[in-house]
Formats: sequence, structure tokens, C-alpha cells
Amino acid sequence: MTASVVGSPVVQLNGVNYTLPASATALTAAGAFSITPTTQTSNGGAGTAIAYTYDPAAANLDFLRAGQSLTITYQVKVNDGTADSAVQDVTFTITGANDAPVLTDTTNPTAIVESADASAQNLAPITGSFAVSDLDIGDTLTASVVGS
Repeated sequence: MTASVVGSPVVQLNGVNYTLPASATALTAAGAFSITPTTQTSNGGAGTAIAYTYDPAAANLDFLRAGQSLTITYQVKVNDGTADSAVQDVTFTITGANDAPVLTDTTNPTAIVESADASAQNLAPITGSFAVSDLDIGDTLTASVVGS
């Protein structure tokens, strides 16, 4: 018997066909999924097993949000030298985790000198900005003031 992969893998995100970003294409690259050994001898009944390995190279999965489900499905068939078996799906599921947002570039404004009569001091507005990022695609970033 010879086992083989049929066609290309199908990638879905939350059940919808999905194209992997360039940083995650290792998940479906050639050699990521293999059947070893590709040939087995039948014993005339049940019990023959064909092993597989799924071992993609490093893939950046930061694009997955918490709870998102990325599935990669390969189709496999077996041939006994005369006929092919029905096709079977082998599906790998990766569940996303939350990547915390990152706050950078927090340069503090210059100090404000207290007036001699601080009870009458009227401060002008102080403005600025902070650089923020989040590796999870689609997360909403909001700012809040902590403490007082």
C-alpha cells in the first residue's frame, strides 16, 4: 500500500477559507506534512498503520486573536496497487492566544514650574502622543488613565 497527499492543504480561519500571511506560510510549505514511510505491506486485514508527521518550520502566529481557530486540512489516500481508497481528511487546529498590546515612545513632557501663588495657577493644556501596536489583527486599542 502506498499513501499519498491529495492536492494542496486547505487553510481556514474560523471556518472560512483563509490565505496565510507571509510570516506563517511555513505552516503549509512543502515538507511540513509528510507520510512516513509512504509504503506499507497489508497483513490481509485491519491493523496496518501509516504514520504521518506535521512539523512546520517556525511560523509567526501573532496574527491570530484570542480564541480564533486556524485549521489546516490535508487530504490523504491509500493505493494498494489496484485501486485508491476514499480520501480522508487530516486536520490540524491552532487556537489563537492574546498578544498584549505594546506601548512605546512615552517621552514625558517638560516639567512645569509652580507659580508663587499656586492657588491661582492656570495650566495650559499639555498634548502629545504615544506609539502603540498590537500583533493580533483586528484588535481595538483604547487608552485609559490609571490612577490619579
